[in-house]
Formats: sequence, C-alpha cells, structure tokens
Amino acid sequence: MAKAGNLFEDAPGPSTQGDQSPVEATPNVRFESPRGEPSGSSFDSYDSYPFEVWYRNDTQDSMNEDPQAWVDHKVRKISSVLTRSSTLLGMAKAICQRGPWSVSISSCCHGESVSTDLPTEGKPCFYLYDTLHSKLGVKLPFTHFERAILQLLNVAPTQLHPNSWAFVRAFELLCEDLGKAPTLGVFFWFFTIKKTDKVGWTSHSSRPKRKLFKPFLESYKLFKTRFFRVAPSDSGPNLLVDCAGRPFFPLSWTCQPAVSVTVRLKDLEEWEDEFARELGKLPLLPSADIIKGTGR
Repeated sequence: MAKAGNLFEDAPGPSTQGDQSPVEATPNVRFESPRGEPSGSSFDSYDSYPFEVWYRNDTQDSMNEDPQAWVDHKVRKISSVLTRSSTLLGMAKAICQRGPWSVSISSCCHGESVSTDLPTEGKPCFYLYDTLHSKLGVKLPFTHFERAILQLLNVAPTQLHPNSWAFVRAFELLCEDLGKAPTLGVFFWFFTIKKTDKVGWTSHSSRPKRKLFKPFLESYKLFKTRFFRVAPSDSGPNLLVDCAGRPFFPLSWTCQPAVSVTVRLKDLEEWEDEFARELGKLPLLPSADIIKGTGR
C-alpha cells in the first residue's frame, strides 16, 4: 500500500504533443450562468482556470471535405430509435427538476446522428440521452457544477459518456453530504481524461493512486440509440441560452474537446487541498450506491 504522502505528489498529465493550449484552442464562445446564480473561481471562463487544460488540435480538420470527419465512425453510424413523438410522452416533465423549469422535446429523424451539427440560428436545441435522468438522476437545469464540467471539457451533454456523468453526479452528492462545494480543481485532482485519436464520447478515468469512485457500470450499454432533441419551452426560464443568446454550455458536439487536465496541489485553494486529502483517505466508493441513495 502506498504511503499517504505519495497520493498527493504532483502527477504529470497526459502527453500534450500535437494538442493546443486553452488560449490557442478556445472557441469564440463564452458560456454564461443563468441570471441569479452565484459564480466562483471554479466556474470561470476557459482562459482563467488555475490549472492546465489542453484541447484537441483541430488544424487538420479543415483539410477534409467531410465536415464531420473528426467524429469517430462508431458515433456517426448510430442513430436514435426515438423517432416517434409517442415514445416521448411525459419526457419533457421527467427530465426537469421541480420548479418553474420546462422544455420542449422532439423526436429525431431516421438516420439522425447524435453528433449532427445542430442549427445555430433560430430556436436553439441540444441532444440528450434518456439514461441521464432515468438512471443517473441528472435533470434540467444542469447544476452550476455540471455546466462548469461541460464548459471546461468543451463538450455537449451527449458528448460526455454516461459513466463520466455518473462520476460527476456522485461527486456532487458526496460533496453535499460532506458540506463542501464541488469544485473543478478537486474533481480533476482525482479524475483524468481518456485520450482518443478521433472525437468520440469523452470519458473520465481515475488517476493512479487516487481512486475515489467505482464506475456506475463496468460496461455502460444500451444508451447510444436513445436520444432526443431538447429546446426551450415557450414559457418559463430559458435553460439553454441567456437573454443575449449565449449558451450556458456547448449545445452541439465540438471538434475541440479537452484532452488533458492537470491539477497540482499548488493550483488548489487551501480548503480544496485539505478537502482533497480528506477524500483521499476514504475507501473506494460505489458511485451507483451514492446516486441511488443507498451508499449515503
């Protein structure tokens, strides 16, 4: 068993060769928080994170005639089975938290891929997997921390693998139980990003000697064909964009997802450092039990 001190040595991040730094790779989009919600150092814009984030280098993409050549073929060949409005009855209510929140949902067309570049003009929309609310309890509006994760990773909701969504959700619930605010720094102290050649589902994995949660499922299946479109409703707060039309998170799949996040102890605030050490002393926790409420 490793000494406790070794758990908090600054671990090197994945190789960044061929990738771009945040300043070079950040899209010309700024993500805002819904009015009335608090902001903090953990939820700032791309270029103000206190730790190192690298994004995929997309300079070769423009040389390909296929505008979606950057998307993994495994993603592009999958379409939704939810192509009839009758299969989505009650879904608009089921995916929203209680309160003044409401959205409009619609089924997908035959052959429509989850990575389809959705229109930016007119009414905004994004894709959502039904497993997020039915199994993981992730509902709209996304929490401040969930939006911050999507912003930092520069990914749409369906671009983040459900097992990674489970890590995010379990981390939020654990922090709530311990009376701490979830922060990006502490989360990415424990988790790294699995790097792939093509852009597929972004996945998190535990850093060596810093395992916090067991995966929700060892093999998360049967989610890839069950997605639908979500758009703002005609009444109530807009959960997708602010009054100026700026999105709260990426609405479509992006060609520049984060490929590396490196957090060192010196990057954390004092209370985050102490909290990370506290979490590091915990036994390996089943994320499924925490999400289902049986392990809390």
